[in-house]
Amino acid sequence: MFDLLQFLAVLITRTSHPCVVLDALDENRAFAYAYSAPAMLADMYETPAIARADVKLLSRYQERGIRVVDLEMERNDCTVKDDGTIHVTERLQRAEVLLADGSRRVLPAGQWQQLRVKVTFDERWRIAETEPVGQRASR
Repeated sequence: MFDLLQFLAVLITRTSHPCVVLDALDENRAFAYAYSAPAMLADMYETPAIARADVKLLSRYQERGIRVVDLEMERNDCTVKDDGTIHVTERLQRAEVLLADGSRRVLPAGQWQQLRVKVTFDERWRIAETEPVGQRASR
């Protein structure tokens, strides 16, 4: 886990390595889910369209009285390409949720995915694009 100050420094420092930026964005995402903060989650993305799926999932959880208390991603590979995009192989490693009845449940690990991610910096890092490797960009 990131130390909070390290995490904040990465997000506001233009010179951070893109793979480290993704780690910090994952921590920010986990924080937004844990605090049921859709605005914070949406602000991680460059546009509302890019944020839509993540914000919709969090909203569905909120509607059902579910809160994500732990969210961890596992990254097997992270490579920065010549065009500045980041190619990653990652999966949801662990998620624990607090259900409306007060019980907790650990969700199963996700499938490995190969993604192409583009991040941009304008006072802080944001996700500009994410797509499965092998598919054309959709904005």
